[in-house]
Parts: sequence; structure tokens; C-alpha cells
Amino acid sequence: MPWCDDPDNRWYRTGDRAAYGAGGRLEFRGRTDEQVKIRGFRVELLEIEAILRAAAASDQVAVVVYPRDALTAFVAGSTALQADIEAQLRSKLPEYMVPQRLHLVADLPLNANGKIDKKELLARLTKESS
Repeated sequence: MPWCDDPDNRWYRTGDRAAYGAGGRLEFRGRTDEQVKIRGFRVELLEIEAILRAAAASDQVAVVVYPRDALTAFVAGSTALQADIEAQLRSKLPEYMVPQRLHLVADLPLNANGKIDKKELLARLTKESS
């Protein structure tokens, strides 16, 4: 649905998800990718996960934003030392992309499709902090 009749108007694919809310207002609903904004910087969580996967020699890694502006990383089944993983992350990422917390866990929760369930990870973090 075009917003105006001007053929010179351009549409850009930004990765933002939105929907029409009450009164026809456009409401932001999140992103279609794993990009977040932390303290003014755009951060691609999948980029951090790729480096974390190599540093920890583990296929099961996840990075979430919790609490509000803090990157929290999870690594399952890694035999690497936490200090070694953190040192590799610091050597390959800018400071604002290095997770503030790193949890080495036995396993990560999976959803019905066998993918890492980040909502369950956030729920576990919320339970731990309360």
C-alpha cells in the first residue's frame, strides 16, 4: 500500500517490523534480523555468536540483551576457559560488542524445531535475578 501518489518516493528495506495500531498509527514491533541497538551502537548478535562459536569451540552459543543494555552470552558444553574466551572476544570485537556477561552452561534450551530458544534463556535469566 503506497503512502502517497508521488512516483519518486522510495521505499527502503530497513529490517524493522511494524504494524498499524489503534487509530492507524504505525507501531514498531521489533526487527526481522538479530540486530539490536546498544548504547547508540548497532550490534549484530549473529556476528558476536560466530566469533564466540570459534573462540569456545562450541556449536551451541547464544547472545541476548539482558538486562536492558547489556549483552549476555551463553556457551554450552565448552571445555575452554572463560578467561580465554573473553580474551579472544576482546581481540576480535570492538569494546561495545563484547558481552558484559558470559555464562558457561551444560546445555542451552531448544525449541520444537531444534533451534536455541532465546525466549527461554531470557526467562531463566529473569528467574535468576528475582
